[in-house]
Amino acid sequence: MIPILIVVPYWTGDRAQAMELCRIVAGFQTVHVGNAAHVMLCSRQDCPMDNEMIYMISRKFNTLTYKTNSPLRGWPAGPNGMFGSAMIHISNNLVDKYECVYWMEPDATPLCANWFTNLVNEWRTRHPSANIMGCRSDCHGDGTGDHITGCAVYHTNIARIFPALTYCDNVAWDYLHRARIVAMGKHTNLIENWYKAKNAPPGILDRINVGVNIVHGYKDNSLTNLVKNKFKIR
Repeated sequence: MIPILIVVPYWTGDRAQAMELCRIVAGFQTVHVGNAAHVMLCSRQDCPMDNEMIYMISRKFNTLTYKTNSPLRGWPAGPNGMFGSAMIHISNNLVDKYECVYWMEPDATPLCANWFTNLVNEWRTRHPSANIMGCRSDCHGDGTGDHITGCAVYHTNIARIFPALTYCDNVAWDYLHRARIVAMGKHTNLIENWYKAKNAPPGILDRINVGVNIVHGYKDNSLTNLVKNKFKIR
């Protein structure tokens, strides 16, 4: 089996950020990674598949494309629909091909070249009952918001293991089903969530020194620019 399928979802509103993510993901690799990991670019139903993005990422990764079929729009309905559609597609067609799936939203930024290998290695150490692995935190600060952020690693058959995740509408799937996700989930320090963050300080790149491989949540180009400048990614 191929270790991991990296799914990058996007729509017209965050296409530019998804492009920068693909630039960094590809730019970290000096050679094509072969079957160490594959990437699936996943567009919303009303968003055309981006040929420039395909070209950029396929230079270093075997690349699949999928246009989601959910009619949901807006937030959080749009992302919910894309996630549900993609996970059902994976469960129906790719479940035996990959060990795990990383739902890598455009505001996730890797900090090192071997980030996906590190995710796979930690996924392999999980308890067999753990079907989701991501950054666990409390968004309320009082215990009621304890959840694992949706930008996480999933069992390839999560659409059948936990079907309710695939038909959320007006509440984000990771929040609505937070208790059960935490119960069946595993926290990883490899992914760190900074909710709706902006203006990344240069020191954030030092998070790699404490084991953080991916920072999720920066909605501007500040973190991607820091990474591109440090590693000379163009």
